[in-house]
Amino acid sequence: DDSKREIEFQKKIKSVSDIIHSANNIEDIMVNIPKELVTVFEVDLVSIYSIDKNTNELVLKHSVSEDIEEIRVPIDNNSIVGFSVKNNRILSIADVYNDSELIKISSELRFDKKWDEKFKRRTKSILSFPLIFSGMINGVLQLIDKKIGVPFTDKDLEGVREIATTLGIAFSKQQKKVVGRKTKYDAL
Repeated sequence: DDSKREIEFQKKIKSVSDIIHSANNIEDIMVNIPKELVTVFEVDLVSIYSIDKNTNELVLKHSVSEDIEEIRVPIDNNSIVGFSVKNNRILSIADVYNDSELIKISSELRFDKKWDEKFKRRTKSILSFPLIFSGMINGVLQLIDKKIGVPFTDKDLEGVREIATTLGIAFSKQQKKVVGRKTKYDAL
C-alpha cells in the first residue's frame, strides 16, 4: 500500500514537472502551478516567488478574481522566504508563531503576521525551498500548512526538492528567453 502511494506521488510530481516545462512564461508558472502543488503535497497554500534583480525583492504573483496581484518581499533575514533566498537555505518550520523556533534559525527571523490578518487565516507550518539552477537562485517555493496538521515529512522534502529543481531550470530558461528576445530593430 505504501509503494502504491509512492508511485502515485511520483506520477503527480512528474505531471506537475511536465506542466512547468510547457509553461509560456514565468508569470504563467507562478499563477497556475501553485494550484497543482496544493493537491500534490496536501497543503493549504503554495507560493512561488521570482526574484526582481533590479530591486532585490522577491515577487509573488497570484490571481485575484480576474486580475493578477503582485506582492513584494525584501530579500533579507526578516522574513522566511527572504531568509531562505538570502542564505540559500531550506527552512522547515513547524510553528511560525513560535519565536524560539525562529530564533534557533536566526535572531533576525520573524513571521510577518500581517499576511494572516489580510487573508483571515492562521499559518502553522512553512516549508521554504530556494529555486536554484547552475548556482543561481531564481526564486523560492513555499508550502504552507499540511492539511493533516503534521509538520512536513522527508517525503514532502524529497518531492519539493524535485519540483524546486524543475522550477529553477524553468525560471532560468524563461529569463534567458526574455533577455534574448529579438525585436524589429535588431537588424539595424
